[in-house]
Amino acid sequence: MGIPVCLFSCMRRVQLFSAIEQLEEMGFTVIDIITLGGIVRPLAEAAQTFDRSVLIREYQHSAQVSKENGAEATVTIAHADCKGHPVPEEKGRIHLRYAEQTIHSFKLGIPNLLFWQKEDNSLEQL
Repeated sequence: MGIPVCLFSCMRRVQLFSAIEQLEEMGFTVIDIITLGGIVRPLAEAAQTFDRSVLIREYQHSAQVSKENGAEATVTIAHADCKGHPVPEEKGRIHLRYAEQTIHSFKLGIPNLLFWQKEDNSLEQL
């Protein structure tokens, strides 16, 4: 068994299964999968609107519960063709890095790993 992680994603099934397989090849075991459509955008913007603040709280709560269930890290994956966050790839990568700042502010006590899923479904760690 690899390092237990909680995976945050908004991806379609094919992308998700491919991501899980690749994470396992990297030495991780996905113990929780949290799907929140377009989650990178509200995390990046740290928006204060009701809908986005609900998503941020959901991310934070889910990460904490997953940690209590044994996750030793969280993994956040973003991708270029996201319907919930339709931006060009370059901007999406920047948003993913900004999202890390919000995730870090949660003080979960476990690392968060960022990945970009390319159009061929391969993962790139940022």
